Amino acid sequence: MVDTPLCPLKVVTNLQEAVWDADIVVNGLPSTETREVFEEISKYWKERISVPVIISLAKGIEASLDPIPRIITPTQMISSATGVPTENILYLGGPNIASEIYNKEYANARICGSNKWRKPLAKFLRQPHFIVWDNSDLVTHEVMGGLKNVYAIGAGMVAALTNESATSKSVYFAHCTSEMIFITHLLTEQPEKLAGPLLADTYVTLLKGRNAWYGQMLAKGELSPDMGDSIKGKGMIQGISAVGAFFELLSQPSLSVQHPEENKQVAPAELCPILKRLYRILIKRELPVRDILQALRDETMNDPRERIEMAQSHAFYRPSLLGKP
Repeated sequence: MVDTPLCPLKVVTNLQEAVWDADIVVNGLPSTETREVFEEISKYWKERISVPVIISLAKGIEASLDPIPRIITPTQMISSATGVPTENILYLGGPNIASEIYNKEYANARICGSNKWRKPLAKFLRQPHFIVWDNSDLVTHEVMGGLKNVYAIGAGMVAALTNESATSKSVYFAHCTSEMIFITHLLTEQPEKLAGPLLADTYVTLLKGRNAWYGQMLAKGELSPDMGDSIKGKGMIQGISAVGAFFELLSQPSLSVQHPEENKQVAPAELCPILKRLYRILIKRELPVRDILQALRDETMNDPRERIEMAQSHAFYRPSLLGKP
């Protein structure tokens, strides 16, 4: 048994042994591996009588473009792969850093899901050093957990490229948060409810998360995009696949919105210059890492406040993005 901060753990190397009769399954897999592994797990659950509870820690999304553009989250992948009802699947996210939890430093988390399970599980997980909030909005918080990783990579790049310039980092923060707020207006009818949780999770990730670290290493030349998203000693850099998924999703013409100045319809991604440059740097690999600074220094760039005002003053909400009618 391994004594961990939350409960003792027995380490096993056989997937079937780990899950076949488990009452609670915690998914710590990257979102890119979640579907495949849970399809395998479903084979071991065919004869189960009781339905397990699954807590997913995965932060990332897939973009499904046909027949209509929509986001697929890890909890949706799990439900689809296993047949476990969504009321038995929860998401546990930040704001926190895993190493600080392990070291029993003060940390917070938010568990999201059905009333039936989230409150008792929040109580079960709560420790003097680990405070757990709960919320019913599962999918939106899960999506936000993936979105902040996108911009954390850019933050790491900017910090390293500007020698930790306080001004450059604050300008980047202003622009990236305005893009995130803009995107939340596409995803939810009440985006203001997400402002606090999203900014808190973004802030801690920018300070100490692996995605920000990855951006720094790219800018310093110690890593390159060609090395992929699985980095020895750090694990999976989830923000990379999230950059691709969010950009490809928000580039779909069917989601077009009115451009504030050019009086024409444009895909939402065209109004997110940081996301667009990250896509060209990390996914297309057609721009150098240093080009992220152009997203801050472009003379045609508007005050980030204007992007937020535009989102607030227009009917941008697209319920289909989260699979809603």
